[in-house]
Amino acid sequence: GAPRRIALSASSCEDIARLLKQLSKGEKLLVGDYIEAYGAVRRHPKAKRLTVNLEKINILSLVPDVVFQNPFCSSCGKRLESMGKNQGFRCKKCGARYKEAEKTCVVRERNLKLGLYFTSTRSQRHLTKPFRRYGLEKHDARPIPPIEKWHS
Repeated sequence: GAPRRIALSASSCEDIARLLKQLSKGEKLLVGDYIEAYGAVRRHPKAKRLTVNLEKINILSLVPDVVFQNPFCSSCGKRLESMGKNQGFRCKKCGARYKEAEKTCVVRERNLKLGLYFTSTRSQRHLTKPFRRYGLEKHDARPIPPIEKWHS
């Protein structure tokens, strides 16, 4: 179906965080990342929110991780601090002021890769396909006709 934005409950966010921490050095999902989430959805008994018991996620696309940083002082090399909105920057170390300086845009590298990520086998339901079985699908198999005496 079409991609939808959903609100996840705290327990499912913890599952996602644990899942990504295990498999990708604690890399986080950002707003704008497209994923497919697999698992069971149920209504929380006391609240009116849905809880996702996450089993795996498929990361389809990632947005760049963009951060804005204060510029460096040209005199001493220390990072400047803002004096307030539209007032420029100043250096705490040497006291230099820069009225025209602007924040710099930095794109940080993301260690997260596209593909499937699984939770531990302990937290999966009994019908979940094991990770070791992926890629072993029989694509050229032909259906076997039913046995006549059983189905007549």
